[in-house]
Amino acid sequence: MFAIARLMWIRFRRLGLWAPALIVPLALVGVALFVGDQPVTLASKLILDFVFYALPALAILALITAVDRSRWDLVLTRPIGFGRLLLGIWAGGTAPFLGCHVLLVLTAATISALGPEPEPSASAAPASAVEYASDVRFWRGTPDRPFGEPTVVSEREERLAWLESPAPWTFEVRGVRGGTAPGGFIEARLVTEVGRTVVHGHEAGPPELYRAKSISARVRFQDGHGEDLAPPVDLVLLNREKVDFLIPPAAVLEDGRLFVVVESTEERSATGAEHDGVFVFWFERRLSSSDRSGEDGVFALALDDRHLPASGLLVVQRRWPQSVNILRTGLLGAGLLPMVTAVATFSAALFGMAVSFAFNLTLFLCGISMGFLEEVVDSLSIVSTTVLLGDPLDLQVLREPGWFDHALESFLRFWLLVLPDFRGFHGVDYLLGGEAVAWRMITEASGAALGYSACFLAGAFLLLRSWEIGK
Repeated sequence: MFAIARLMWIRFRRLGLWAPALIVPLALVGVALFVGDQPVTLASKLILDFVFYALPALAILALITAVDRSRWDLVLTRPIGFGRLLLGIWAGGTAPFLGCHVLLVLTAATISALGPEPEPSASAAPASAVEYASDVRFWRGTPDRPFGEPTVVSEREERLAWLESPAPWTFEVRGVRGGTAPGGFIEARLVTEVGRTVVHGHEAGPPELYRAKSISARVRFQDGHGEDLAPPVDLVLLNREKVDFLIPPAAVLEDGRLFVVVESTEERSATGAEHDGVFVFWFERRLSSSDRSGEDGVFALALDDRHLPASGLLVVQRRWPQSVNILRTGLLGAGLLPMVTAVATFSAALFGMAVSFAFNLTLFLCGISMGFLEEVVDSLSIVSTTVLLGDPLDLQVLREPGWFDHALESFLRFWLLVLPDFRGFHGVDYLLGGEAVAWRMITEASGAALGYSACFLAGAFLLLRSWEIGK
């Protein structure tokens, strides 16, 4: 196996692909350090984007080009076997570019650590990254009495009445550490969904729910029995936007738990024939697996693709230097290289060079474009392909999806489930947003990479073995 890996390394050196893998990003960094208002942010982003987009593509190109299937019979005359041959090709194709990955990430971290602190602006990454508490549960009601969900979820009027209820929302955060703000205060952030119920006409009828821009609210800090531990904070919550506030250190209980109660302070109003109902707010939710999950209406935060809640309470646990976050981002993306080289090994062992290039290029482009594909699939569920692909000024197109659109949607959804999603390896958005890359994200990405790599290598071994037996 080591002899095969060494042979791959010799062929890589002859191809000279290591040069663009190191020289190109370093040249871009040199230009970035002298151009633009935020050179440190730009240099770090260029390196990490190159590591995510360009380096795996170079690794695929190098591995497929270096594999010479015409000489396999000569190699297999020695006691090597298909297993060692495939592992040697995979290891030899991964190691050089994984070394480039490490060098580039260390370069970005060094630039961030030694470079000047970025000036606050919309284009600059924050000087530090925050890590949020992960053990958060919430429910409708007070800390000692959950209000529960509607008994009939499908009844629209009942859910609107549930939203209009004056009952507050309570968040329970466990394992809270000391605050990171001056005075020991704990930094926190609320992201809410805001709406307004409206009744049309003078006569009472079923209300309609519309989006609203903001709602006045009061945040209380209580113990598990509903007693206030610190003075409340009045906020204006914005629809799907972040609202920051500080939590007093006295609000944290001795066992590290924190209860945050959010209640509306808006009043009902009526104007003319159209009656403004109640300003309401809510949070995206899913059932909790906590020890309180047996109670009705207790939820865990519903996380989005970035492992942050689509809406809910974010409590800052600690702050990391941005250089440390860059190293974590490098670890997050490190699993992508062995994954794509395993796919390249699979295709290079079974197919010719042209087919291998086409197969890997298609898979790689689909993996990094998964977000765009999801948007296309979601659009097909409500409009026809003639609307998506036709002239937007043409008013004679079919507006409703037909049988072809539904079939195409099902076909694309199948591939969305089968194809690997490479977005979990990309962490530049975390750097620009000042959010720490959590260890659980690195663990999940590494597990996915190892799983895909093992499946493709095992598939290549079984197919080659069956073909050899067939001969």
